[in-house]
Amino acid sequence: MKNKKSIIIAFIVVIIVFFVAVIITMNETDKSQVIVPGGETATEDQIPPVDENAIDQPAQTIVVDEGSFKPREVTGKAGTKVSLVFESVDENEHQIFFTDPVLSFIDIAFSKADGNKTLTFPAPGVGTYTFYIDDEANQGHLIVSEKN
Repeated sequence: MKNKKSIIIAFIVVIIVFFVAVIITMNETDKSQVIVPGGETATEDQIPPVDENAIDQPAQTIVVDEGSFKPREVTGKAGTKVSLVFESVDENEHQIFFTDPVLSFIDIAFSKADGNKTLTFPAPGVGTYTFYIDDEANQGHLIVSEKN
């Protein structure tokens, strides 16, 4: 009987430790929604630095329909977080990717069935960064300017 109690207590402790580890892991990955190829969350060394005092901008929605999308230009301020919401209104699966090395970690697929896909990532330095939806013929631009 004593052994049975010990086993049950040990089992409960293992379950508690497991759930604590899951909660800690969830909190760590919630720091960023930056997506790397394969759909995984980016590691800290893959993410450009963010000025924690900078004010983030509201999310910008890009509507994707049958290989076209609007708007074709979105903006951000250097050192702040940029949130882009991709909304598919057709039934196709779409791929979003950047080819610039600074943002090449962003490469995801989504469809209307998946719901809107939100990407939040630190805006890189001042410049224009081309992104593509589905293929390199379908391009848009992230225009990053100086923060005020």
